[in-house]
Amino acid sequence: MNLPSGWPSALHPLTEHEINLIQAAAVGDEWTYAESDPNISHGEDGALPIIRSGVIRELLLDRDKKLDPRGVRIRGAAISGNLALDHMDVPYGLSLVNCEISGEITAEYAKIGGLSLSGSRFSSVYADGLRVNGDMSLEGAFGHSDRDTGTVRMILAHITGQFVCDGLKVSNKSGSCLLMDGMRVGADLFFRNMEVSATGDRGAICVSTATIGGQLTFHDLEIDNPSGPAIIADGMKVGGNFYLIAMRASGAGELGTLRMMNVTVGGQVLIDKLTVENESGSAVSFDGMKAESDLLCRNMAIRGNHELGAFRAQGISVAKGFELAKSSISNDCGVALDCEGAKLSLVRFANVDISGAGNRGALRLAGAHLERPLTMKDVEALNESGPAMHLEGIQVKGNFAWIGVSAVGASETGMVRLSGARISEQMDFTDVVIENGEGTALHADGLEVGANFRMGLTARGAGGGGTIRLPGAKVSGQLTCLDLRLQGARYVLEWEGLKVGSSLLLPYKTICPDMGRGEHCDNASNFRINVDGCVYVSLGRSDWRQWLHFLKHHSIGYQAQPYQQLASVERATGHDGYAKNVLIAQQQDRRTRAQKSFDGRFSWLLHGLFGMVAGFGYRTSRLAGVLLAVLLSAGVVGYVAGQTDTRPGHLAAERTAQTGAFSNSAQGVPCSSIELIGLGIDRGLPLGSTGLRSRCDLDTGTRWGQAFTLIIWAIQATLWLLATLAIAGYTNLVRKFS
Repeated sequence: MNLPSGWPSALHPLTEHEINLIQAAAVGDEWTYAESDPNISHGEDGALPIIRSGVIRELLLDRDKKLDPRGVRIRGAAISGNLALDHMDVPYGLSLVNCEISGEITAEYAKIGGLSLSGSRFSSVYADGLRVNGDMSLEGAFGHSDRDTGTVRMILAHITGQFVCDGLKVSNKSGSCLLMDGMRVGADLFFRNMEVSATGDRGAICVSTATIGGQLTFHDLEIDNPSGPAIIADGMKVGGNFYLIAMRASGAGELGTLRMMNVTVGGQVLIDKLTVENESGSAVSFDGMKAESDLLCRNMAIRGNHELGAFRAQGISVAKGFELAKSSISNDCGVALDCEGAKLSLVRFANVDISGAGNRGALRLAGAHLERPLTMKDVEALNESGPAMHLEGIQVKGNFAWIGVSAVGASETGMVRLSGARISEQMDFTDVVIENGEGTALHADGLEVGANFRMGLTARGAGGGGTIRLPGAKVSGQLTCLDLRLQGARYVLEWEGLKVGSSLLLPYKTICPDMGRGEHCDNASNFRINVDGCVYVSLGRSDWRQWLHFLKHHSIGYQAQPYQQLASVERATGHDGYAKNVLIAQQQDRRTRAQKSFDGRFSWLLHGLFGMVAGFGYRTSRLAGVLLAVLLSAGVVGYVAGQTDTRPGHLAAERTAQTGAFSNSAQGVPCSSIELIGLGIDRGLPLGSTGLRSRCDLDTGTRWGQAFTLIIWAIQATLWLLATLAIAGYTNLVRKFS
């Protein structure tokens, strides 16, 4: 057969196989090597028949316009030489199936109707800017090169249809395997049942800024890169769902193993049975990812070794649910799972083991915004050098529920950090265990809960910060701590400034074995609380005496506000008597533990006297009784004076002469008993007079008369003092001052 018109003479003569190929292409048939056909000669090596790449190129150029629209289709040939298709505009497709391609395939900025290398072996494909007006397939292909430019290089390529790489086995000892930065695929992109081995920091598979119009699937892959990332997909856009299933990826370096930052997914992201390792950097980097549907992470085994995190998801945005289940994430020198600043909807963690290191925490959700509830069940977080869970500033529009959660480690800044968190509805801890060998167990300064907060928690802390810290926290509903079990730390409860909108229910038996009863407590030094400024509406069904016992024996020192708060609660329920008992106990505690609050020793003694006789102003009836008793004692003194001889014929108290003066010569006239008692009362009254002294009075000219006068003066001074205290107590002045 003669060469077709315009073909290079170098292709003369055409082989039998090439002639058959030209004839098949003219009618749209696939040229297939039939090994059993004795009329077809083999190549020189006795293997596949040889088709020169120049023949394929000339066929695609179609100078005489005889090529069938179905294009050039070859199966089972050895393609010799470099196949150069650069800048060609071919409206037909090219299919090289199960072929051995000895040279390079170059198709930079070419246009072709379709391209398939399924089942073929090749050294390299260079196709930057290639446009495939149809589908492309590398299914079952084998590619191997030793060049830093990559094995398959398709930067800025555009495939209008589907791109299938299922079963592809590709390797590169000096660079990347698949370089597809900026590639556009109009339909689906499949990476399934693949084996990829590469080197270098450009990644084994690089699809950064690629745009996938349909679904993107990584399924049943093994990717290994001992000196860089396994996959780099920063800025990639996926119009449909994104799947990472049954995949094992091993990488190295600070760029991470799976680097997919700022990826946008129009559908769901499903990660299942994913194993990722990196001994010198992050394992998974999803920072800035945006998913318009769910992000589901199941059955993962993630191990990284970098201070920035093993599984990084900072600032991610998930429109629907974020689920992490049956997975383990570990990092020996940093955060295990970092979702700081994430914008999420419904969040659910179940059966997850998280192990990290450092002050940034093992699990980090600081500043995250959740539009729906957060649920964690059977989650274990471990950090021996920092917080296990760092959730400061998290905002949840819904319930916050932890069930069977365990947070263990050592951190001076708190094991579970919830400071500044905002929970719009209920917060519930059930069977939660928090242990910290160096500091606070639960650190929740400024926490806000929109409904009830149920604290079913076993907590162990250390140091002086408190086992459970809730300073400045606000619980709009009920705070229930009946299932709270506490160990360690100087203060088990650091609740200064806590505000509870409903009942406050405490585990009295947990803090004090005698259930918070008794005037003395042998366990006062074991568990201490700080509730200064704590405000609540009621104590529920608890006995006010239990809370009073805590204030007296377990508070860190004398604090007036907790007593005043308890008294106001009892007063609001109509128990004025209980309220007075609380306020009396407050003054007693002040005398015992706040002696420096008095001006001096005399003031302290006077305060004690006031408490003894008047109940610190809250027992005015007792003061009235004492006042009456002192007044009666004055009457008794007057009566005794009327029975005491001062000299012959005269008494210390007797009738006066008509002149109003006592006679030194005449015999004295005794006063009647009523007159003597009236004399004592008249003399003892601070104000007013009965007029009895004009008829019967003390004889101050005698020693006995002077002595009784001094006694009466002392009684009068006491009455002055008692009257003043009575008025002060009645007008509430003493209570306000105290």
